Amino acid sequence: PPGFVPSPPGFNPAQPMRVVDPATGQTMQVTVPNGVKPGGQFQVQFPAPAPVVQAPAQGQVVHVQGQVVHQAVAPASSATRRCRGCGIQFELDAKTNPASAAAFRCKKCRQISFSNFF
Repeated sequence: PPGFVPSPPGFNPAQPMRVVDPATGQTMQVTVPNGVKPGGQFQVQFPAPAPVVQAPAQGQVVHVQGQVVHQAVAPASSATRRCRGCGIQFELDAKTNPASAAAFRCKKCRQISFSNFF
């Protein structure tokens, strides 16, 4: 946003000076424009303040634009699985056959069967 700043005494046109953005408190360097005498004012274009980002409420749908960046995930051990029922990671216990269907569900999801729904 634009703002007006005074040219301090002793500063001449084409001379650099530092000004403080009243909105952010950040200092930036500007050049006194030609035709502005010491004590006169000139317009400065301050950078727009950074937008304030609020965290979405739990359960709120968030629309995202831009590039998706994948984070590196630590390699899981062979005994670590992701449950096909609820999606959480769990450790496969030594008693479960790693080739069985039970090896792909956590203990909580293994307890749920379709007969519970009928």
